[in-house]
Amino acid sequence: MTTTFTTLHDAAATLVPPMQVHEFNCPTHGKQVYNAYMRNGRFAAPHCPICRKVRAEERAILVAVKDDAERTCRSLQNLFGESLGGDLSSRDMTFARFTTSGSPYVTKARDLCRRFADRFLIREIEKERLREAGNSDWRKKNALGICLQGDCGVGKSFLANCILNRLTEIGTPGYFVSCPSLMQAIFDLPFGDKSRAVALLCHTSCLVLDDVGAQSWKPPEQQLLFQIIEGRVNQGRPIVATSNLKRPQMESCLTTRTAQRLTASTLAIDAFGWPNIRMKDRKTLTLDSSEDLF
Repeated sequence: MTTTFTTLHDAAATLVPPMQVHEFNCPTHGKQVYNAYMRNGRFAAPHCPICRKVRAEERAILVAVKDDAERTCRSLQNLFGESLGGDLSSRDMTFARFTTSGSPYVTKARDLCRRFADRFLIREIEKERLREAGNSDWRKKNALGICLQGDCGVGKSFLANCILNRLTEIGTPGYFVSCPSLMQAIFDLPFGDKSRAVALLCHTSCLVLDDVGAQSWKPPEQQLLFQIIEGRVNQGRPIVATSNLKRPQMESCLTTRTAQRLTASTLAIDAFGWPNIRMKDRKTLTLDSSEDLF
């Protein structure tokens, strides 16, 4: 009997891979004990089990965030097309191609917009962790957007598209809408699709509202815009807005309530006085100089 038990014990021992016990200090979680088993003739490198669990959770959040962003973007594209009021040339708008004209302030604004896009997923992970932990401030983690206010042709829409293209690169596509086109497109939808469109616009990862205040706003349009802005704030989702108006003009155009809600949920970038990049290399065409144009 003893011989049989010893034989079984020795046989079982050969099935259990060799193990090393490691004690080490994790920079984040302090002293840890890790049992490293041999695999394919090598011991696994020691690691902090808490850090490994955190990374696994972050990967799961990333997958969920990206899937949700892509699904919402596809739904908006099915309703309105690739963008609402944009054009195909926007695909080529990148931070590397944005012209700062040597202005330190414009360069700083570009770098801020790039940081907004590059760290978007980091803020999304932090937001989801706060939400899962029951922290009531989770909505504030990635709710702050950007409002570019300045004259025509200085690159506001270009920068907004740079942000969207970068977000698409990292797997969290947002959606671009021109405000004048948006209002008409939504009001033309059947009733059921109208409410669904508003819900999607409130939910997409990053919403660009281009040319805010470019048209005269009727009360239903003002209410619709407020509904979209308020919905995004409540979900902790940022807006990137562009406008030719200064704040007093915006309040007059949108109503004070809507303008203040947009102002409170965005960081204002003053683009008034920036160089006009749209007209920088354009020549004035006249009848005398137009013989070879057509």
